[in-house]
Amino acid sequence: MTKIHSNDQIFHLAYKDGWVGLRGTKINIQGIDFSFCPLWYKNNFILKISEVDSGALLFEFTIPYVMSCVVTIREDLIEYYVTKIVPIIELLIKENGIEKIREETEKTKEYMTKRFGDMPDISDLEVAE
Repeated sequence: MTKIHSNDQIFHLAYKDGWVGLRGTKINIQGIDFSFCPLWYKNNFILKISEVDSGALLFEFTIPYVMSCVVTIREDLIEYYVTKIVPIIELLIKENGIEKIREETEKTKEYMTKRFGDMPDISDLEVAE
C-alpha cells in the first residue's frame, strides 16, 4: 500500500560533499518512507528519490520535458508519481528485496554520520520558508 504525506517537507539527501536539503514529498511504499524531490538540473527535470531516515539516494529519474510542463501543481505531480513512478519502485523492491534496500540505506547513514555528523532534522515546508 502506498501512503502520501499531506504536506511537502525539506529532506536531507546524502551527497558526496555532505547533507543537501531538498523540497519534496514523503511517500511510503511497502513500509519504507521515501522522499520524492523534483528539481531542475542542467535543463532537465530530475526526480531524486531517497530513503527518508538515511538520506540515501536510491533512484533518480529524468522526467520528460513535456511532463514537466503538464504537471504544474502538487496534485498533478502526486498523480504522476503514483501512476508512473511508484510501480517502478515497487518492481525494483520486489527484484532486489526489501532487506537489501534496508542494508544499503543503513550503510549510507553510518558513512554520512561518521563523515558529516547527524542528518539535519526534516522540516515541514511551512516552517522552513
